[in-house]
Amino acid sequence: MISPASRARLARVDAKRVLAGVLLRNEKITVTAVVTSIDIRGDRARTRLRIVATGGSGLLPERGQTWDFDVAWRRENGTWRAFNAEWQEGL
Repeated sequence: MISPASRARLARVDAKRVLAGVLLRNEKITVTAVVTSIDIRGDRARTRLRIVATGGSGLLPERGQTWDFDVAWRRENGTWRAFNAEWQEGL
């Protein structure tokens, strides 16, 4: 069984790999995030958002990709910190 801390580290590594792949394939990148829902309950919160990334080498984007994220947050010493994120590729 994987501990929550190990799972979080793996998620960060996966996110970095996805971003590295996008950066290597594109000279110019645009990233847009749209929050689709926020649910705050005390010191815990959950946000859902869609990330749209487009890229290419010219003025117009040559490719694009979307991801749907579900991020869990907790407030620690007055600061909101993400402690879990799950995502899947969008359409």
